[in-house]
Parts: sequence; C-alpha cells; structure tokens
Amino acid sequence: SYQGVEELETETTYTSIEKSTLCPEKIKKNHNLFTGVAYDNFDRFVETTNGKDTLHDTVGIIYQNIELNTTEESQMSEAPTSSNENNSPNKKKRRRRTFEEITLDEIPYPKRPKMTSELQSTVDDEGTIDCKKYTEIDNIWMVSHALALPDVPMWVGFNSRIYARDDSQQLISYLTPINASPTSTSVVIETMKQSKKIAEDLQQPYIQVTYDLAIAKVALQIQATEKPQFDNLFIHLGPFHIMMAYFKAVGKVISDCGLSNVMVESSLLANGSVNGFLDGKHFNRCKRLHPLVTLGLEILHFKWFLQHDNITLTDDMIEEVKRLQKCEVSSFNVENENLKELMNNYEIYKQQSLNGEHGKTSQFYMIYINLIHHYLNLSRSIRAGDFELFKSVLPKITNLFFMCNQPNYARWTVKYSDNLSRVAETYPDLYQGFQQGCFGIKRTAKSFSRQPIDLVLEQTINADAARRLTGVIHFTNSISARQRWARNHDVRSTIISQVCLELGLQTHQDVSADLTLHNIRKNTEQLHKFMATFERFINPFSDEVPKNQLINISTGKSASPSVEEFLLNIEKKGDFLRKTFISECQLDISRFEKAIKKTPIDNFSKDYMKKKNVRVGGKIQEVKIQRDLFGRMLGISMDYKIDISKILSYPITSVPLSMCHLDGTICKTDKSALLKCLEKEVPHEQPRHIDVLIIDGFFLLHTMKNVPKRFGGISRKMLQMVTQLQALRIDVIFDQYFTPSIKDYEHSQRFESAQLEYIITGPEQSRPNDFAKELKNSNFKEALVDFFILHWATDEMASFIGNKIIHVNFRKCHSFVANSNKVVLSINEELSCPEHEEADTKIIYHACHINYPANIVIRSVDTDIVAIMLAHMHHLKNDSFVWMLTGTGNNLRYVDLTKIHAELGESVCQSLPGFHAITGCDYNPALFRKGKLKPYQLLKKSIEFQKAFIKFGDSELIVNKDEQDNVFNIIQRFICNIYNVRNIIDVDAARLQMFIDSYTVSDVNETFNRKKLRNFDASSLPPCKSELLQQFLRANYICTIWNNAHLKNPTSYGPENNGWILENDQYHFKWFEGDQLPNYVSDSLTTLSENDEERDIEDDQSTDRSSSDEDDEDIDENDENN
Repeated sequence: SYQGVEELETETTYTSIEKSTLCPEKIKKNHNLFTGVAYDNFDRFVETTNGKDTLHDTVGIIYQNIELNTTEESQMSEAPTSSNENNSPNKKKRRRRTFEEITLDEIPYPKRPKMTSELQSTVDDEGTIDCKKYTEIDNIWMVSHALALPDVPMWVGFNSRIYARDDSQQLISYLTPINASPTSTSVVIETMKQSKKIAEDLQQPYIQVTYDLAIAKVALQIQATEKPQFDNLFIHLGPFHIMMAYFKAVGKVISDCGLSNVMVESSLLANGSVNGFLDGKHFNRCKRLHPLVTLGLEILHFKWFLQHDNITLTDDMIEEVKRLQKCEVSSFNVENENLKELMNNYEIYKQQSLNGEHGKTSQFYMIYINLIHHYLNLSRSIRAGDFELFKSVLPKITNLFFMCNQPNYARWTVKYSDNLSRVAETYPDLYQGFQQGCFGIKRTAKSFSRQPIDLVLEQTINADAARRLTGVIHFTNSISARQRWARNHDVRSTIISQVCLELGLQTHQDVSADLTLHNIRKNTEQLHKFMATFERFINPFSDEVPKNQLINISTGKSASPSVEEFLLNIEKKGDFLRKTFISECQLDISRFEKAIKKTPIDNFSKDYMKKKNVRVGGKIQEVKIQRDLFGRMLGISMDYKIDISKILSYPITSVPLSMCHLDGTICKTDKSALLKCLEKEVPHEQPRHIDVLIIDGFFLLHTMKNVPKRFGGISRKMLQMVTQLQALRIDVIFDQYFTPSIKDYEHSQRFESAQLEYIITGPEQSRPNDFAKELKNSNFKEALVDFFILHWATDEMASFIGNKIIHVNFRKCHSFVANSNKVVLSINEELSCPEHEEADTKIIYHACHINYPANIVIRSVDTDIVAIMLAHMHHLKNDSFVWMLTGTGNNLRYVDLTKIHAELGESVCQSLPGFHAITGCDYNPALFRKGKLKPYQLLKKSIEFQKAFIKFGDSELIVNKDEQDNVFNIIQRFICNIYNVRNIIDVDAARLQMFIDSYTVSDVNETFNRKKLRNFDASSLPPCKSELLQQFLRANYICTIWNNAHLKNPTSYGPENNGWILENDQYHFKWFEGDQLPNYVSDSLTTLSENDEERDIEDDQSTDRSSSDEDDEDIDENDENN
C-alpha cells in the first residue's frame, strides 16, 4: 500500500541518518577512494498564497570512485539490528510516515568577504602542452568526412572509438538539501563546513568542491577572508557553466555574420531558435551544432586547399585514413608519408588563413573554427581525463570572456586557472586524483564519457527532482519530504536496479549514442545539407570573395573597418587584456575585484544597428538609451533649476518613448482593432454574385500551404487559388519595391533574410527550402512575380484561366485571356499605375477605374485598405458595391464596406485615412499602448476632429504654414484627449499636468525624492510638441498618397521635410526638430555616459544566475551517451 511504502521509506531514511548525518550510506569511509562534492541551487516556482516562500533549495551531490571488483548493489549495507526492546514480541514499534526536518543553524555572516589571496602565477609561468596528436586526430576526423567515407560519426563518437576504456568510474549519492538559496553567504559557508566535515569523516586531508560561478566566487572570497579555516577545500568553477558562458561569447562573435542564416536555410536550426543558440541558452543544441558547423566549414576550407594546390588524395592515403579511424590514441600516428606531408601542408595553409593571407573573410571563419576547437579541447580534457590539457585550454577560453564583456567569468576563471596551476604544491593528494581524471565524473563503462561535475549535478539530483512522477513536484512545500527524498535516493535506486535485474529489464549500452547507425546517417545528412547550402550563399574560402574585405556570407555586405579590427584580432586582444589584468592584480590585489572596463563589441550587428545621437546646444553626442534615461536626464535638468514646464517641452530622449521602444524600434498597434470597430457598425451579408475580385497577391501567396517543391508547381497552385472564386474578372495586385522608400524601416526589420539577387530560370527550378523566409526578401519576391507573369502566359495555363479575364498589376498591368486553349497576354495601360508602390493604393485605383456598376470583392486582411476604400467610396461608379473578404480558415468572412459607409457617413469615412495614419500604421509609429479603439470613439463623437483629419493629404497643409498650424492645434487637442488630459489643447502642457499628477506631494515641506525620477515611465507621457509635429507631418504625407489613390500619380511631394530624413540612400524617421535638451545640461551628458558604462560593468558583478535551472532546460539527462 502507499502508506506501507511511505513508512518503509521514512524508516530507511532514519536508518541512513543514524549512520551518518552527512555522508549517504553508499559512500565508503576510505581515504584511498577519491571523493568530491558539488552544490547548486534548485529553483521551482511553487504556488503559495502570498507569492513568497517559493522553492529555492541548495542541493548537493557527493561522488566517489567505485572500488574495484565491487558492484553497486553491494555498496548498501544491511540495516542495523534493532535492540531487544524493539524486537520484543509483546511490544510492536510504531512505524513513522513523517520525516522530521533536519534543520541547520544558519549563522549570519556579517562580514563582506573579499578576495585577498594574491595570484601566484605570472603570465610567464603559463605552460603550453603539445597538442599535435589531438590536432592530427581532429584532422583525420575532418578528412574522413571530406572524403565521404562510410559511417563516420560526429566528434564525440569518433573519439570514443579510439580512446581505450578505463575502470575509474564514480558512484553518485545525494546530500541532504538545505532549505535556503545558495545566494545567501551564510548558506555558502554552511556548504563549505559540510565539505570539511565530509573530508574529516572520510579521513581525507583535502576535498574538492564544485559550484557554479555565482556560488564559487563567494566561496573563494570566504576562503581568502577566513584563511586558513577552509584551506583544505579546493574550489572548482563548474566547467559546464564555463562552457555555457563560452557559447554565449562565441554567439556574440558570429552574430549577424550570415552563418545563422545558412544554418536556418539548411534546416540545422529553426528560425525562432537563432537567438537562443547565439545566447548559449540551449547547451545540447550548442554543443551539437557548433562542432557540426565547424566541421562543415573546415571541409570547405580543406577542399579549397586541395583545389588551390591541385592535390588529389591517392588510394593509399585514403586507406591510411580508414586505418586511423580505428587506431587507439596511444598508438595514433600517421604512417603514410604522403598523407603526413599533406597534413603538414594543410596545417601551414590553415595558419596562413588565420594570419589573413587568404583574405579577411577566410581569416574570420578560421578564427571561429579555432574558437570551437578550444571548446572541443576543453570537452576532450574532461572526457579523457587529461588534466594538463584542461589547464592549458582554460586561458584561451578566458580570453574571449574579456573581449565579450563577461567580466565575472573573466575575473574568476583567471583565479581558477591560477589555483589549478599550483595544485601540485597546495593540494598534492588531489593532484594525483586530477592526473587520473577525477576532475570529472564517469558514470558508465563507455570510453570518452567523463562529464563536468556541475553538469552531472544538473543531470542527476536537479533532473530527478524536476520529474513529474518521481521527483519533488508533488511535495515542494515540505522541506522534510524533500530531505527524505534526497537521503533515500540510494535505497530507491538500489531496489529499482535489483528489480530490473531480476526481471531482465536492464539494458547495457556500451557505445556512444553518436555511434548508432541511425545517428551517424542523420548527422552526415545534415552536414552535407549544410555545405550544399553555401551554393546559394557565399563560400567564405572562395577566391571570388574580395581578400581585402570581411564579407557577410548571407547579404554580401562588407563589414566596417572597426568591425574588421575587432573580429580579426579578437583572440590576440583577449589574450592581451587577460595578461594585463593578471599583471595589474599582482601589483595590487585590490585590483582583482574592481570593475573591468567594457570592450565595445564591434561585431557584424554593430553595422546594422542605428546609432542614437543626442543634439544638445547645437552639438551632437551619442548617448546610450537605457530604461531610466528619461528620468535621469530630467533629474540633471532640474539640477539647473530650470522651469519644469520648459524641461518637459524638450524631447529629453533621442527617440520618443511614447512612440518607440528603448532599442529604437517603433511601437506597433493592432491595426485590425480598427477593422473590428468598423465591422460592429452594421450586420454583414455576403454578395449574391461577384463581378470583380481584387486580390492582394502577396497576402494570398503567404496563405499557400503545402508549397510545391518547384517554381512551376507554385505558379500553377497560385493561379488555381486566384481562380477559385467565381468572378469573370480577377485582378491580382502586387507591391512594388522603391529605393529609397518610406517603408525602409519595415524592410530593415526583415534584414536577416538574405537580400541577394535571385534569378528564377524556369518552372523546373527548385524553390528555397525556407520559402516563407524568402518571401521577406524583396529581390526574391520580384523575381517570383516576374516568373508568374511569364509562366501564366504559357498555353498550359489556359485551362485555369477559362472564360475569365485576369489582370496582374506589378510594374505594369498585364491582362491574360484564353482563346482556343491559347493564352493571350497584353499590357493594360489604363490600369497600369507604376507610381504606386503599395498594393493597398493599387487596389483602390483598380476599384475606382471599374467603369460599370459591379459587385466588387477585395481579398485581403489589411486594415489600411479598409480605411482608404471607405474614403474613396464617392469615386466609385453608381450602383457599385464593395465587400472585403478578410480573415483565413474558420475566421473567413465578408465585410460590407458599402453598408459601413452608409452608416458612418461621408465625414467619418473621409477622416479615416488621416486618423489611421497618425494613430499608427506601417509607415508611422503608434502611441504606446493607446491602440485604436479609444481614439476611434473620440473621432466619431467630434465633428471638429473629423474635419481636421479630412484635410490630411491636402497640399495646403504642406505649402500653407498658417493652415498647418490651425490643423496641428486641433490634433494636439485630439492627442490630449487620448491621454485623458481634458480641457488642455497643448501637448507640452499635458505632459506637465501628467508629471504634476504623478509627483504632487501632500506636504509642501516634504523633500522631493529624486530617486522616483529614476523609475519614471516616459512612455506614459504624450509626445512633446516637436515630436508630435513630425508625426503629424508624416501622417499628412502618407495621406497625400492614400487620399489620391484613385490617381495614376498620387503625390508630387517627397518624404524629406515631411517627417523623414534621407541617410545612406534610406529614409529614416526624423523624431524632432531642434535640441533634445536645454543646452545647460550639455556638459553633464559626458559624465552621465561614463557613469552608465561603469554601472553596466558593476551590474555584471551581481549574482550570476544566467545558468539556473530555468535556463538549462535543454540539458540532456543522458549526456554521457553523447
């Protein structure tokens, strides 16, 4: 029964505690068996009544070498014999079901621990080891794949074949959880005291303790402060967490270089997973993909080397490669002289590439390959138990931390490396264990399967505790139950193992998962697909790539000089920064914990990032946008005792936070909210028949499911979709792409798509694998529409066209009709409107040029079309009716625009384009969290607002300053109403009123709290007058296009001086005219910027929980198999 099992579990736990309060029963008190402990946090968000007291336990594991010729089952001793009193037949002992919590006296630690121990090793003491054999092994692995030899596994599998097995395995037991978070200094001290006690119980002079960075740095500080109390503890910085941080640093190096696009295109990585991959958040994904991508790049490099030197591998060289695939490491040696010479020459060629002799792009990708080989050597050192390799590779890992602004890891990995370099003198017994590989844990008999200690902790106690059926999820509110669960783990696992053995259910996996045939073939297929994708991108090692430029392999754009300087010298500069830091710390140990200055990360992303400039007193300065920048600048301004109303009349921040996010991206609103408001005005019925169907072509293309593999199939399917509805005339309207364009911002948001030229040669050409992504590429879309026009003109499409007339409006309007099974193509000049960029206005143009009464249906989901169409109803022929067929799937519906127009009246309908443009559309930002519903209700109620918006698009608003001022004043009142500031007609006055409402004090003598300003939410204020004016000008210019959509040439005005500025052949938003701040604060901005940088550095010194349980969701619990 459940009750009986619970009683047995509780009693066995008590028995275990009686034997030892700290060491689990499986751990033998034998000083000859190497033993270590590891601690981490276990966080779970438990539902509590007040939101407090959620689960933050400190959990630990203890691991010990398994004694030779001893099975795991024999580790468990029998329970102690009960006393005679308890065995008396007349007295039955009551078995307990509840385990009493083991409480710890948490002693507060009033001191602030500091690192006072000096760094003993100098930069001259750093030793290097000969990695020639490891390089040869990796080269043979790469060449095996380059030659496409059969059944060649990935890196772990290849190495597991050639490494001999050893018998030094460890058993894992769980320590009693502590009901407190390890972020507390007193809890860290408790773990250190427990570790000392365990060492005493096991009669060992030293013991190693492994933590993640956040706990390790506190433990090292305590060890130095309380010296010599904890001198017998060797504190490890968990290598798994170092790897995670390193993947994040590598992600910064390759961000936006084009490599992630190739990975997505080759189906190695999903588009939505790119950021997680670059941020290093998914460990398994990173450790699988980085080596695979590196292998693919190295093969491309090797093949170019063969081509460059005109080399062909002979049969005897290939046979030697095959022999070496199964040769043990101890005897691994290239015996074929020709192959040895080839490998030596390739190493020279690689070094030349690293030095930039074959071009900057080739150099950058060889640097990336080198960075991943550092990770592979770190992994190899742990898996193979090579302590000298482990010590030598850590400084190379640390170099990247200094360059990629990870100062916490940079600082403490330097300290960790220093401790490792002296371990032979300071911890001689531990040094012997490290030489045997005991700085990692091996849980299986498989070769090359040793794992980082902190990773094993994540895979064991943290993973077990998180399991729904067997973990602590169902009793997270009880620390006593959690402690019983942890201490009883050994008993449970022994019983389960024995039951499985008796039933023959145990499986003995003796090979790496990478060696299974299925995985070998899957990985090889992905590798070949990745390399093949470079045919559509740029091969970084090709002679066609300019040698004097660093090229983005996706877009073909060259990097700026600062980006080249940063990326091509990243290892050298990182090594210099690390050595400089060590030298400074040796001169003054207090330097160790001082801030490490940030290094500007000039990667490819910098070239695509719009800089934020601040205009103060006529000078332009660059200031970093931060969440509290508005409040801090406001505070600085108040220091000059300037009238607050004057301060608030300035923009203050470089981008208006009422219309922009902190990164400069504009605020968007749900445009469909306006359509929903309009739909609710009247009931709707579908048309009895359709005379003319006008389709938004790219919208229809996006709805295509099960996209055919070839362009001919796509063309046929598109025409089938076009002709599904019964209409004798069908107009298919496509966007054009002008350069420059006021949609440049929208296009820039899709920059990740490869903007390379695209050519479609014929119907048999295969489409790109990620078709949906390519639909964001304007060059691809233009080529696709051109192909549709050509293909639909072929006679095979006559059966689809039938008795219909099809118009395709792209650059010109092409008309298709079918006569006697032949397609006749002609240009319709009347319907051609080449000056129109967007399909929205082209659709209106087509509707207004139907010269007979008709039932017109527009197939689209774009709210812009609804607003423009309702304003153009008076341009339609009499007795014409218009519906919008909107939505998809089960939400497909007809919206009767004619009925809505009749219900709302001409005034409201003609004001809609101006209203829609100023409250947020594709070309203009929206007001933060103001939406469309409330502004629309204000519009309907006010004739004054309607008349003002009707004037939008009128040339008078551009050429007549007085008329512009009159309308702008009405729009100011409209904006004030949106922000609930009634009876105020000036937005600057509204800003002041809202500020006063937020900071009014109850006592006039109360001191003003400046700290409140730091958290002031500037996005809650309306834009200032200068910002709103630019929004007004943009909306007016947009309406010159929208309100004249029925004309061939809708506007003669340009975007410049109408809310946009032209820079680098692109239109950018002009946010305001004049100064950003009063010129009194000009001198303070430099100091502010410097303080920001210092504060950002210190932010990294705070507790680092970047690799907590939530972020480690992608850790494989059976990672030793991989």
